[in-house]
Amino acid sequence: MNWQKESINDLKAYAARKNSVLTMSEEIAELEAKAERLNSTLGKVPVQGGSSKVEDSLINNIVEKERLKTNLEITKKWILRVERGLSNLSEEEKQVLDGFYMANILTNRLEKLCDKLHCEKSTIYRIKEKALYKFTIAMYGIIDL
Repeated sequence: MNWQKESINDLKAYAARKNSVLTMSEEIAELEAKAERLNSTLGKVPVQGGSSKVEDSLINNIVEKERLKTNLEITKKWILRVERGLSNLSEEEKQVLDGFYMANILTNRLEKLCDKLHCEKSTIYRIKEKALYKFTIAMYGIIDL
């Protein structure tokens, strides 16, 4: 496995996954509110054998809510791992990885980093390689198998 490529993918996905925590939390809250409404109508539906549409909706709601809660917990743990990996880097290294992989800026990344850190391009690339190596080790341990 190419651990360095996995690290790059982790860095690129970091912002979107952080946003997904808020989105999933909001969706769980909406499902809980919907479940309360369904529960309040459950006793008002006459039983005719088998299940009712309300019961089916309630079951679907429970399944969806549990799936989202599981995804939310997995995503939170993933974010913590990435943040631990980033915590091993200097501020300069974090800025370089952010500029190359995490920021949404698509144009003039290198030039902006050079201006911000007052370095030449070759220095930025050297910092990037060192930071990516350190991040990969922090995330995945031994990578040179």
